[in-house]
Amino acid sequence: MARRLLFWLWFVACIVGGIYGVARLLRHQTGWDPNRLFDVRPEFADVVARLDLELDLRAPPRFAGKARLTLRAPTTGRVWLLLNRSLDVQSAADEQGRAVAWSTRNRVRSDYHREARALAFDLAAPARELRIDYVGNGADGTEQRDWMGVLRMAPDELRMSPQTVFYPQLPLEFDGPRPRAWPTRLTVLTPAEFEAYAPGQPQPCEPPSVGRAWCFASATPTVLSLFAAPRVRRETLLGDARFVTLLREPHAALGEPLARDAESVLRFYSDLWGPVGAQSLGLVEFVGRGASYNWASQGILAFETGAFAGSVPLESLAHEIAHLWWGQEVAPFGRGERLLTEGLAEFAAWRYLASVRGAAAGDAAARAARDDWWATVHDTGVDPGGFDVRFGQPGYQELAYAKGPAALWALQAQLGPERMDAALRAYRKRAGNTAEQHSSATFVAALREVAGTTPLDLSAFENAGHLHAALADVEFAGDVVRGRVVATPCAKGLPPASPPRATLLACSESGIERRDVDLGAPFEVRAATPILAVRLDLAGQLGHAHPATILAPGLGLRATEPTDGTTDCPLGRTALQLHFGTPLDPLDAEVSARIEAATRRQARAAKTGGLRVASAALTADARTLTLEITDTSPQTDYVLIVPDATLRARGLPLPEVTLRFQTRDAHGIPKPTIVSSDPPAGARDVPINLPRVRVVFSAPMRKGRGFRTDELEALSAAGAAYPEFGASRWEDARTLVWDIAAPLLPGRRYALPFGAGYCSELGVGVERFDLQFETTR
Repeated sequence: MARRLLFWLWFVACIVGGIYGVARLLRHQTGWDPNRLFDVRPEFADVVARLDLELDLRAPPRFAGKARLTLRAPTTGRVWLLLNRSLDVQSAADEQGRAVAWSTRNRVRSDYHREARALAFDLAAPARELRIDYVGNGADGTEQRDWMGVLRMAPDELRMSPQTVFYPQLPLEFDGPRPRAWPTRLTVLTPAEFEAYAPGQPQPCEPPSVGRAWCFASATPTVLSLFAAPRVRRETLLGDARFVTLLREPHAALGEPLARDAESVLRFYSDLWGPVGAQSLGLVEFVGRGASYNWASQGILAFETGAFAGSVPLESLAHEIAHLWWGQEVAPFGRGERLLTEGLAEFAAWRYLASVRGAAAGDAAARAARDDWWATVHDTGVDPGGFDVRFGQPGYQELAYAKGPAALWALQAQLGPERMDAALRAYRKRAGNTAEQHSSATFVAALREVAGTTPLDLSAFENAGHLHAALADVEFAGDVVRGRVVATPCAKGLPPASPPRATLLACSESGIERRDVDLGAPFEVRAATPILAVRLDLAGQLGHAHPATILAPGLGLRATEPTDGTTDCPLGRTALQLHFGTPLDPLDAEVSARIEAATRRQARAAKTGGLRVASAALTADARTLTLEITDTSPQTDYVLIVPDATLRARGLPLPEVTLRFQTRDAHGIPKPTIVSSDPPAGARDVPINLPRVRVVFSAPMRKGRGFRTDELEALSAAGAAYPEFGASRWEDARTLVWDIAAPLLPGRRYALPFGAGYCSELGVGVERFDLQFETTR
């Protein structure tokens, strides 16, 4: 009996373990979560014809909402809607005042609406209206739970987007960003000092006794969005559209250049794909977590304050404006939604960069994205096809914002820009002509319509994995080059997604010969003059070739200064020289940035030092590349990377260059110190209206100007305060100045901890010093 029981226990354990293993493998390969089987997926009925909404936001984070939904007459039975989980329904009734019962389903099966819950309202009798009163708390954003722009409300900043679900909404699908759009009227009550923006036309409002009222209305179906905060308002007419900026005071001057650049982007996209019928467009600045958490909603482009940094964030602006086409007017769902929303918007931004900064700028953006995606998938081991990217997958950010647009960029290399734009126009037309929402199938049909008999490689969209390829057994013999193109296995075991063909480029004095070759098969290319180099071109596919370029003997990198592997590289600003056996083509404006970015990626992966590439220049004979580097540290290992295809010779991209070196130690170099300050260290009776703090160091310094949080907290625990600083600047290489934004408190001790964040131009850290002073009582 015991043996039989053990057998059955073993048998059950094997079954459970097998199911668990299959589930883990499925999630690893596709990102699909088996827990979704247990989520709620209610059936929706399209019964709402109009929405009138009033939001009282005068006492954030608490607020109240009154929603009146006009129903297709007459409606009975169950009406499902979405509402944010932080909102509580107080009452529901029909137009005759009859109470309507409701129930909630907290676990909604949705990748997109993670902060939402479904509510079922049961109409016992035929009704023409559903009236809902609810209250809520909008503080989720301050708790760092604002996912995908879902929610961010602070005492001086209110925002609402379709993902916020701060109003009852009915999505056609859970798997996309587009809820059902209704003719709407939105009334918003805000504190008196607020400015507000929402899509639609402004309407006259009856002023409330406290605060301000804002009314926006749209006779055409509109998805509600809202932003309100104390901001500087600027309005510009761009043709028939109204462009509004709501910016914080320090960035108010950017209102005019933002409007100018927005008009340029809108005109560019309209010329490519046709105009969109936006009544208004608002660009708003919000205080968030950094410089890259921007979001777009219906009629609103929202940028974190750090995104500006004194200038217009052109690529981000172009990305968010592209959502007017891809994500709002054309709103996909289901398979392909992420690629056809974020992927197309980022692809569009690269197209715009190429139009204003040259083709190299678009190629550089695509190349950087491929590098980011490549590094991430080999870290996570998850690389679904572009159409199968979903929220929650490991490496989602790079899959959605790097792999997707890179795959579209590769598709453009197959079709050419003109036919790519024709395909996007056809996709837009097909999406507009169907009564149902669309997905990847609509996009593929548009591609095939335009491509005709041209074969298309859609493996990066349809299949998981990617291509690894290499040139092998290459031999140069005058005007002939022979070798093989081989597929190499992925270190993570991911499958190859591309078909077994590639394009070969053979460069000679007389030009470039192109050949399509099969992977694994030998090739032979002849030219009229001696062949100098051969390159594997994967522009029409999404993969990686290493080595991608092989040069004829004597033409590649000949020597470096310092030599590779040196352990005595000078400190401070240093010139590195790379000597080549052939003249290089002129450098583009982004070469320094690409080398620095690749070097920093390598530094993060290998845990070596990061550096800054201050400049790049060629000597008169174009055979030597000089790179000026800064921001190194004493006795630190560095690996400088010049990425594949960054340099060219006779139009052919050169292979990647790697230079390893170690900086010398700081023996004999004194640590920098603070030699004077205003106010002086230890000063008493410092006036509370002190305008600024000035510090002079003993040596030229790097341009850091902040303080470590842990060091500030330690001083605070010891009773020292920290001034509220405004702008800061280096007056010269040794003098740092901070303006004080608010008066100091009387009789307080203030302290500034100068520590690890400050070092000299040679990379030597400052002698730790706390600058302390006391204000007058």
